[in-house]
Amino acid sequence: MKYVVVLYDGMADYPVPALGGKTPMMVANKPNFDRLAQRGEVGLVRTVAEGLKPGSDVANLSVMGYDPKKYYTGRSPLEAVSIGVKMADDDIALRCNVVTLSDEPNYEDKTMIDYSAGDISSAEAAEIIKTVQEHFGGGEFDFIFNPKLFDGVNDHEDNRKNKKAPASAEAGKHRALCKRTRNASAAALKAGGAGGNGGNIEGERQRSGKADST
Repeated sequence: MKYVVVLYDGMADYPVPALGGKTPMMVANKPNFDRLAQRGEVGLVRTVAEGLKPGSDVANLSVMGYDPKKYYTGRSPLEAVSIGVKMADDDIALRCNVVTLSDEPNYEDKTMIDYSAGDISSAEAAEIIKTVQEHFGGGEFDFIFNPKLFDGVNDHEDNRKNKKAPASAEAGKHRALCKRTRNASAAALKAGGAGGNGGNIEGERQRSGKADST
C-alpha cells in the first residue's frame, strides 16, 4: 500500500487580533480541508520527542519512521544529501547563510545586521558562493550553493537580527582552519577582492547601496 504524507508546517498559526482573535485557518474558506477533516480521523501526535529541539527536521524524521535520537545529526547533512552531495561517514556538513555583518574589524565583535544579505537573489548568491569556492574551497572544505535556501522565505527572522556573529561551531583540529577560512572569505567579499564574477557582483551590490554579503 502506498501513502501520501503531506505536512503543512506551521499552518496552524496563532490567533490574530485583526481576525477577531481567530487563526487564519479558522476564517479561511477551505472546503477541501473541511471535507477531509469530516471524513478522516483527526487527532494530535507528538512528532518531537522530549529532549529534542522542536524543528521541522527532527519532526520530519519522526513522521517518516526514523528515530531522531538515533539518526538525527543535524539539519546540514540532510540538506546536503537532498541536493545530491555525496557524503562520507567522516564528512561534516555546515549549513551557512549569506548574511550582512557590521563593520567592526575583529570578526568576533561583529553583529548580524541582515540575515539574508538584503534578500539577495539566487543568481547573486550562486555566483558569490562559486567565487568563494574557487578561492577558499578544495582540500578540506567545499562551498556548495543550495538554491532551496533562497526561496524568499526564512523563518525566525527576528531571532537572527542584531545578534553577535556566531562563533565557530567546529571542534577539534578543524576549528582554526574553519575560523581562518570564515574570516578570510568575509574580508575578501567585504573588500570586493575575491575576484571572479562573485567578487564583481559583490562590488556592484555595494556600489548600488545593497546590503553587503558575507
